[in-house]
Amino acid sequence: MAAAFFGTFASQSQAAGESISINFGTNESNGTITDSSSAGFEPVIGSNWNQFSGASQSTAQDLKNNNGDATGATVTWSSKNTWRGGGTPSTGDSQMLKGYLDDGNGITINVSGLDFLTYGVYVYCNTDTANGNFSAKTINGVSYTWNGTSTVAGSSAWGATGTYGEAVEGTNTLYVGGQTSNNLTISAPSNTSGSGTRGCIAGIQIVNTYDGVKISATLDGTASSEWTASQLGDAAWTDANDGAGTYASVNVTNGPGALTIADGETRRTDAILVSGGDLSISGGSLNLSGPGILRAAEGTTLTVSSNISGTATLDGAGAVIMNGTNTLTGLSGSGALTLGDTASITITGDTASTYIGALTLGDNASITATNPNWTFGGALTMAAANYNANDSWAHKATSLTLTGAGDVEYTFEEGTLIPITHADSSLTVHKVTNGTGTINANHASDIAHLIIDAGTVNLAAGDTTYTFESITIGQNAKLSLKSSGTVLGGTPDMLMKAGSTFEMLNCKAYGADTPLNANITIDAAGAGVTIAGSYYGNATNLGGTITGEGELLITNGSSGTNSFTISSVISDKDASRQLGVKVNKNSSTVVFSGNNTYTGGTTIVEGTLQAGSATAFGQGAVLVQGGTLNASSQALANAITLQAGTIQELGSVSAPKEITVSLTGNATIHDSTVVLSNAAGTPLASTGQVLTLSGTTSATLNNVTLNLSSFNTALIDMQETSTLNLTGGLTLNLGSDLELDPTSLTIALITQGENTSLADNIDWDALLTLTQNNQNLIWDGVTYDNGSLTFTGLTVPEPGTATLSLLGLTALLMRRRKKA
Repeated sequence: MAAAFFGTFASQSQAAGESISINFGTNESNGTITDSSSAGFEPVIGSNWNQFSGASQSTAQDLKNNNGDATGATVTWSSKNTWRGGGTPSTGDSQMLKGYLDDGNGITINVSGLDFLTYGVYVYCNTDTANGNFSAKTINGVSYTWNGTSTVAGSSAWGATGTYGEAVEGTNTLYVGGQTSNNLTISAPSNTSGSGTRGCIAGIQIVNTYDGVKISATLDGTASSEWTASQLGDAAWTDANDGAGTYASVNVTNGPGALTIADGETRRTDAILVSGGDLSISGGSLNLSGPGILRAAEGTTLTVSSNISGTATLDGAGAVIMNGTNTLTGLSGSGALTLGDTASITITGDTASTYIGALTLGDNASITATNPNWTFGGALTMAAANYNANDSWAHKATSLTLTGAGDVEYTFEEGTLIPITHADSSLTVHKVTNGTGTINANHASDIAHLIIDAGTVNLAAGDTTYTFESITIGQNAKLSLKSSGTVLGGTPDMLMKAGSTFEMLNCKAYGADTPLNANITIDAAGAGVTIAGSYYGNATNLGGTITGEGELLITNGSSGTNSFTISSVISDKDASRQLGVKVNKNSSTVVFSGNNTYTGGTTIVEGTLQAGSATAFGQGAVLVQGGTLNASSQALANAITLQAGTIQELGSVSAPKEITVSLTGNATIHDSTVVLSNAAGTPLASTGQVLTLSGTTSATLNNVTLNLSSFNTALIDMQETSTLNLTGGLTLNLGSDLELDPTSLTIALITQGENTSLADNIDWDALLTLTQNNQNLIWDGVTYDNGSLTFTGLTVPEPGTATLSLLGLTALLMRRRKKA
């Protein structure tokens, strides 16, 4: 009966230390090893190095082991050319290192059909470039370097190059252990620096690290069988402590095949390798000892419904399915794993392992990772209708595919965010710390609804359109369009909570004016949101609508201060919930060009806010506290107050713009036609503040007050071709500590440039009011000359009785005043 089930089975002991050694570049002079026993770290009998010439070989070359026996393994390789190190070699090491695969186009070495269950790899390097370094080497998809003590995962350069007579670990040799796949790929990057870091490979050694027994069996799938000694020989047992140091390699014919473990019994093995056809194992328990490898050959499936314990490593090209309740200390490898409906894996202990394979979870399947040293970095597929990826193992998933409609919640600290392939699904992003997550190009169209609950999400792929139906940026969270040419597709609905940021950092593609549209709702009562950018040029243009309450802050991006345009229509949420705007953008320009109706006002702190329409600044007042208001000759209806900074291109000769000036610092009015006044109780300017009129500005001071704490400092600076007129009265309020000179007192008022002009025939006596300590001063005469006023007979009225006061007033009115 057993023969019908299995046909034949055989056992084969595998001793650690068996190796396969390959020397490249034998076509280079002195590049062939003549004494194999003296080359490499692992001993090779006689001339049993596999020695090859030529830069590339696409036809699989058979490989022998260190004893000269055929292994069934083959090798192919590719490189730009071979080259050689210096000197004349005299030892096996120096001959092996002499010729090498050069790194002009990078190097790839593929070894297939390895029969080692576990193995390590030596990579030997040489180059003719002295005093440089070697690039990191990639072994089965992982990059390795030398950290000064041992080989570690990493991408930095290592070692000192030159011509070496022997292999020295960490200098010209890397050793990478822990390999299990029967296919080995080694690669090195191209040398782009000419004489810097090099990737050259002279040879490799693949060394078996498994010391145990391989049980090879053929299973006839026409009938099921129990896993017993009669069917798998020494690989079968009933005691969980038996079977250590053995593994089963099962070839299934007439599949699928089935094995059953008796209820209440446990089978223990270091590995199960399946080829030929599908195999299922059910009943009892399966304990994976040693490396715990589960390997299904390409095109086959290994299904284990028994409960599994131990450590599992998946490395085959086929698929593994687990249907039981499994408790593992570690899960690693790159093979495909499916957890069936209601199946589970609990990963315990503190064994360090990483699984980077494709993981599929069925309905109600689960993974619980209490092991702090276990990580997952593979592609995740969810069959469940809803999923909450709050377990830390899922944070590093390279992708997420939902096969049923539902939402995903994702908590991250950093790294690439998982995409969703179902059209109706949502990705909700949380954070553990102030983390940053990235959504790359292959995720661009996967997510219908993006919800950033906290932290920062970067849309990082250049020249890529990210299509969302809706976006929510939560309180204090941030969405950044990070690369050149990164835009949103269509016009998504975007909700921005208080403190959130939408950063249009690099939306402009090179040489293109790329529009960007969104319908933005601002929900920030008593707080605000930020729209920021841009980095590449001035072409970023945000269109659509912006509606809401609170404050909209316009500022710079995190790495870029260039200009951009907001052509969105900006409006209040409703009559009782208003939206205001603040611009704080360094020296660059933001243009508002929409037909805006917001009533919460506009404040400019820094940078330039430019009007692209007569209604660009809505229906509220505009306060210039710094920076620049560029009206672009638009007929703005807004009330405008200038405290500091610049106003330019405001008003026209036929319709001068009335603005309020209450300086808190220096300010400039450029190329504008304006009528200036100051708010009640606040002077237009004080000593230490200068109002500059420049360009073609035509200004009229209408019933204004100036505070003077110095007689020698002008408050108004007229430049270029500016003009000034004074109407309605001018009050000069003198500081209480200024001492009056009744004989002749000169007050500097205006710095008047060469081509500037002051209105003719100004009646200074009628126009002026001088006050000090809340008293009006009197004078005999006043003259104006080149920006200064000179008073004679300047006095303060003496206090007295009512009669004296009346007489004094009469005398004042009768005094003759001189005209300027």
